[in-house]
Amino acid sequence: MVIIKNIYIIYIYFMKLSTSDYKKILKFYKLSVPKKSKNIKKKADKIIAKKFCSCIKKVQQKFKKEGIAIGICTKSVITRKGYKRGKFRCKKQRTVKLQKGGKRRKKKTRKKRGKGATISRFFIEPDYTWNVEQFDGDYYDFGAAEEALESYMNEYGSPPHTREYQLYRLQEQRRIIDDFHDSIDRSGWQGHLDRARQAMFQQMGNEPQLPQARTEADFRHLIQNSYSGNQSPGAAGGGKRKKKTRRKKGGDEKFKELWQKCMNNFKLKKLEEQYITRNIKAQDFIDSRLMLTFSEILREMEIVPPENIKELEEKYKNVVTKQATERGSAASAISLVIARFIEEMKKKPHGGRRKKTRKKRGGVKTPRTGEIHPKNDHQPMPVLTLPPSAISSLNAEAGPETIEEIFRDNMRQQLVGIDDPSAILQILSTYQIDYISRIGDGLVQNGDFGERLNQDVTYFQNYIGSL
Repeated sequence: MVIIKNIYIIYIYFMKLSTSDYKKILKFYKLSVPKKSKNIKKKADKIIAKKFCSCIKKVQQKFKKEGIAIGICTKSVITRKGYKRGKFRCKKQRTVKLQKGGKRRKKKTRKKRGKGATISRFFIEPDYTWNVEQFDGDYYDFGAAEEALESYMNEYGSPPHTREYQLYRLQEQRRIIDDFHDSIDRSGWQGHLDRARQAMFQQMGNEPQLPQARTEADFRHLIQNSYSGNQSPGAAGGGKRKKKTRRKKGGDEKFKELWQKCMNNFKLKKLEEQYITRNIKAQDFIDSRLMLTFSEILREMEIVPPENIKELEEKYKNVVTKQATERGSAASAISLVIARFIEEMKKKPHGGRRKKTRKKRGGVKTPRTGEIHPKNDHQPMPVLTLPPSAISSLNAEAGPETIEEIFRDNMRQQLVGIDDPSAILQILSTYQIDYISRIGDGLVQNGDFGERLNQDVTYFQNYIGSL
């Protein structure tokens, strides 16, 4: 089959197949046979281009930029018949035996131009639909390709609604698909994986590592619930007593937040570790199966009381060890996070169950005499202190291979998983002193890293002083 560019018209000599040969090709692939000969030929030509030659796609990728017409070699399709293209031969031959089936009748309506050559304007466009099927149905590889594509498009200058942006996006999609199916040179696909890994690591690093600052109204709402929720309206006289309900075991919101924090730290550590090694597949750093153990533990925590937490620890000790052994370094962080979470759960206050009182029935309620005093004095509201926001120096602009870039990357690695404000302030102060000393020795500042670092140190000092 011939692929012809806009300005290329190439003549290829070949022996034309008969209608009976086309019918045999369709029957061989169990397809319906149209009634008209023209439709039979058209349908069979598509099958010839797709399935008869195993290396036609590879050849298209090889000669696509040169604009050379490509056809199926003689030996790969049918003996004594077929399309020709110079001295090209298929490495993996596929043969279909077609019997001659009687004499061939020559059509008198065949048009010729030049010396017996014909011009074929039939163009077969490869399928570049952007879906998971292009990546052999592997959602992990497709997810990595999506991350790499978005990273490439973020560097493009045109707005998304322009035609140039859409054409560039289509070009990048085709390039990623071609690199994925290139079985000889895997450096292109490996480059896309590295790009996706880097984009995901930067995205996780730019997210706030400390709780986001809430408004004062949000904190006041939480504090009022915690301080005044135990007081009954009937204590001050009047009103209806709240019905007592049995408290469920486990399910504390405080420890659910702790669990979510452990999960976020685990994801960041895992992604950072794989970003540094750069020798893993796509499914290793998007694998969600490693989280199954965490889900099981969370379900157990909802129903297991704190005094039985040791049984839970023994139950999952062997499971975590087995996963870390089978999956290697990517799963070694599971045991650390689970151990930390279990230690925090051991510190959970046991809290005795409130004794139910049975209301007396019958009789008349004795009216009160004298002044009415509330049983519990109103507790004052504590001083509200908002938590610090994200560390702005981690998002500072710095040139490539500069001391600011080295400081920023080292700070990001040391601050992973640290939630104590005092420990964060100590790390920031160490880098601030080192950076100021280098400036005193004649270092030229690059970017706004120094200003943001000073702001972070000042902010954390004020925050710790207000606690």
